[in-house]
Amino acid sequence: TAYRQKVRQAKYRVGQGVDVRCLTVDVRGRTAVLTAKKTLIAEGEDGSVISDYGEAEPGKIAAGFISKVDGTGLTVTFYNNVHGRVSSRCLASELGVEDPRTNYTVGDVVAARVVQCDRRRNRNGDGGYFYQLRLSLKTAVEERPEPSVEEEKADGAAKAREGAVPIAAGSVLAAKRMKVLQLVNCVRRDDGSPTYPGYAVVAVKSKFLVGSRGSDAVEFKLPFDQLKDAYDADLGGPEELDGIAADILTVGKRIDAEGLILSVPVGSDRLPVVTLRPALVETVSSAVESASSTGDLTIACPSPRSNLFMGEYVRGYVTRVDPRYGTFVRFLDGLSGLIPKLKKGLNENLYDTLLCKVTALDITSSPPKILLKRVTEGEVAKKREAKKSKDAKRHEKQEKKKRQPRVGDVVDEVKVVDVNFARAKVHVLNSQYNVRARVHVTMAGALAKTKLSKKERQEREGHKITKSHPFWGWKVGDIITGARIVSVDDRDGVSYVELTNLDDDRASPSSHLTPGTDVSAIVTSVSNPATHHGLWVQVRPGVSGFVPALELSEDADILNDVASNFPVGSRISCRVMEGGRSSGGRPRRPKAQTDEDGSRQAVVLDLSVLMASSPPPKSDGDGERPAFKPLKARKGDVVAGRINSRIRRLGPPSVMLSLRGGYIGRCCVTEVSDMDEWENLVELGQTSDSGVPGTGGDGKGQQQVVSDSDADHSRENEDGDASDEEQEQEDRHSDFPDGRYVMCRVLGGAKTALDVSMRRQRLDGDLEDDPVPGPNDMVHGYVTCTSKKGCFVRLSRSLDARVILKELSDDFVPDPGAMFP
Repeated sequence: TAYRQKVRQAKYRVGQGVDVRCLTVDVRGRTAVLTAKKTLIAEGEDGSVISDYGEAEPGKIAAGFISKVDGTGLTVTFYNNVHGRVSSRCLASELGVEDPRTNYTVGDVVAARVVQCDRRRNRNGDGGYFYQLRLSLKTAVEERPEPSVEEEKADGAAKAREGAVPIAAGSVLAAKRMKVLQLVNCVRRDDGSPTYPGYAVVAVKSKFLVGSRGSDAVEFKLPFDQLKDAYDADLGGPEELDGIAADILTVGKRIDAEGLILSVPVGSDRLPVVTLRPALVETVSSAVESASSTGDLTIACPSPRSNLFMGEYVRGYVTRVDPRYGTFVRFLDGLSGLIPKLKKGLNENLYDTLLCKVTALDITSSPPKILLKRVTEGEVAKKREAKKSKDAKRHEKQEKKKRQPRVGDVVDEVKVVDVNFARAKVHVLNSQYNVRARVHVTMAGALAKTKLSKKERQEREGHKITKSHPFWGWKVGDIITGARIVSVDDRDGVSYVELTNLDDDRASPSSHLTPGTDVSAIVTSVSNPATHHGLWVQVRPGVSGFVPALELSEDADILNDVASNFPVGSRISCRVMEGGRSSGGRPRRPKAQTDEDGSRQAVVLDLSVLMASSPPPKSDGDGERPAFKPLKARKGDVVAGRINSRIRRLGPPSVMLSLRGGYIGRCCVTEVSDMDEWENLVELGQTSDSGVPGTGGDGKGQQQVVSDSDADHSRENEDGDASDEEQEQEDRHSDFPDGRYVMCRVLGGAKTALDVSMRRQRLDGDLEDDPVPGPNDMVHGYVTCTSKKGCFVRLSRSLDARVILKELSDDFVPDPGAMFP
């Protein structure tokens, strides 16, 4: 203006002295640029002058003048053409400046603080470099000491109480918490096409964030495609989002809407990303509220750390529509899913918020691969209503179940309606329980002795109910007191209960009986075959067991008459053994071992009466579980054995025995009886494989396994053994019939069988070996083999002798094998 020109002419007259300061000097051109600004002239007395980039140390404050003003910030020039930049984001966050163009003009002198000065290489590859100087107009900076770990924890707890949220994906920011610092429009490529949508830089005060440190506010990135749930279908491209953002956001103003942290980059300087999509914010908020409640169908906004499952409903936004594959849907922390184009994946609009259902999931990769299907809010509402209805029915059923009988309830009095071998049907007299009740034989206790009529005895004998049976004294119409529930089964709306009148742990209904458990069982039948002699017992409803005869007693007389000593219906105490090697194996289940409805019982246990009468074994020192199975007999033990003619004889003539635990015993013919009672025992020498005398039957054809189970001797039964009827015919004329139990003493062990003796003097304790005869002694022995080499005689279990043919008789022997069998 004319006024300014007049003032300038008066102030700077020719010849008048002025105080100036040199800004730049061009030595080659012999020119210099000066300044007469008083602030710049007065500056520098304390050395705070920046005339080179090397002097721009972080924290240094110096005066400069504004050389450029635009929407992105200010350019401040110092001496010697040192330029620095103050961003509009910094002006908005530190000084609250909404638009630098309205607050600053070119030529203004400002005091600037150095924030950072970086040296960077030129991108054109010429080897040069340039400096990037970042400034701030906030010169007053309060220095805060580094907080300790305890102070950080206390600060975080205080912020959490005030409603602060962590800086993590999925955290919801309340309204009025985000302040717009800068708007950055869409960036274009060299060919002019847009690349990514623009974004806004927003700041949130650190007091609203848990874990923030070192600044008064934390900056976030708000992309322009995260402002609404849906945009117009005819949206031209990312550049059109700039106008939408300008209408919604204003630099320096706070956003009156809730926000959601979408992602937090790890190990980089990039800003965390937030969104204003109302549907996503509501989804995450609802998921947090419903986490404490159950029974409601929730919609999730998952992240790579979420436990996704097939059929889960998720909400995200469309980030890309690819004609080759379909629509890509983005969730928290960069987790993405795909709606295939074959599933109408190309029908979605870019940037829209979608509700989807997980149809396929591959969790072997990280992050997981997800296939989605678009669903509507109506479909989810129907699903939610169906789930609520189902939960209501389940709750009603549970409430009804609470009113139903439970295990342990005492029903007190019941009336006997029907009695058979396995169960007694009863009627509960307590009107509180509307159930069908019964008492299983294993859960029943014998009543006081009652006198039965002849007809009642006949009825019980028809049901195989003997005097030892718990139901012997039970009659139709009797009132049983003290009954309690041990099992409840609901089927088709009817409650079936198992009752017991026992008051001890024998009424436990559990079928998961581990080895070593002591149980009480009812004898249901006797297995008579010699190969599988023992007792079938009932342990629990649906749980039966087999007790091999050798596990019943150590007395051979008792074992020879098992049916009389263990009558059907009697109760015995047993211990559960480990499966595998057992005395005589487990036979097929007889027809008597089926339930009343004809269904086969699923659980069969290996049991032992002898182990129940002995103390439980102790565990090993290394902490291993003790073995609940019979141990191998030791030398000197007196044991019971069962004569087993089906086992191939070892070192004949001999008697083969089945011992407890599945082991085999061999009684030499010289150990069958005392020496003064020896008699001809030709039957003990009959064998298809007679080994060479003196070898003890250890030839290739006589290799034996120390077990007499079905699996071990299946081949032997196929090698031409006599049928059961023929075997019985032979046993009637035999001194050692198959299946007889005898007492014997263990003399030693071998790989194939244990050496045992049935001599009375051995059973009385004499374990000394027979003396070796001397010359001219008269001895007795059993012929083991007669051949051309002579007649071989066994004098004791460890001594064989040979009689040459010419010493067999004074007379001629035409057939030595027939005369000396």
